[in-house]
Amino acid sequence: MLPLLLAALGVPGAAAFVLQLSSWCWLAPDGSLMATNDSQGVILALSKSPLVCGDLRGPQTVPCPGAGGPLGTLGDRLAQVLEKDPRWGQRLGQRQRLCRELPGKVWPPASAPPRLRIVPERSGHALALTCHAWGFTPPEVTLRWLRNGEVVGDTRGQSRALPVGDGTFRTQVTIEVAPGTRDTLECSALHPSLQEPVSVTWAPGLSPSLSLVVALAVLALLLGLLLFTFGLCRYLGSGFTSSATHAGYAPLPGDTYAGGI
Repeated sequence: MLPLLLAALGVPGAAAFVLQLSSWCWLAPDGSLMATNDSQGVILALSKSPLVCGDLRGPQTVPCPGAGGPLGTLGDRLAQVLEKDPRWGQRLGQRQRLCRELPGKVWPPASAPPRLRIVPERSGHALALTCHAWGFTPPEVTLRWLRNGEVVGDTRGQSRALPVGDGTFRTQVTIEVAPGTRDTLECSALHPSLQEPVSVTWAPGLSPSLSLVVALAVLALLLGLLLFTFGLCRYLGSGFTSSATHAGYAPLPGDTYAGGI
């Protein structure tokens, strides 16, 4: 490390070295920038040893506290040089603008409605339907099951809304379904972001999306059989004509009729 320090201090013949630059912005729980001390800072370090510290809101650059000896001298020299360099001020200004713009791009909106999906889970002859809700914020949400339009009370209690990590939440609620049921079940969600509840429906048999896939597959199969039959008829017809020609018979124009000569 001594040659690096000598190079920074201006000793002739010393080798070059690399400095690491890092900056940060502290966000409040609602995604806004915090306005406390050290909430927007920058550090210039050598081998993870802080040399120069700065505040993006200044912006100002000073030697990092606690660095003594050669590192303290190096930090003081660097701080003096950087304070006079307009490019350093421009870089700090760019990082400050990024701190102001980034939360709006990566932080979720203050209010987002839930997305719903019903997942059936079969264990033996028993069937359980779990309604998953995710992507909503704030966390206050109420899920409820309806059987043929009537609210159902015999459900496994709704789980607590859990944070996902991106500022949104998820939760779920489950209901048991009797074997052979013909009832239509609906999962409904109430949320502050909604003027009216959103819901998703489950019914015995194929789902609407799966029914559409099956219908398209059957249509494609019928079309394929039709094309195959048409091609086979063309092939057989051309084969019969070719055989008649090779046997010495050639079709003549005009009508063909039976009669004596």
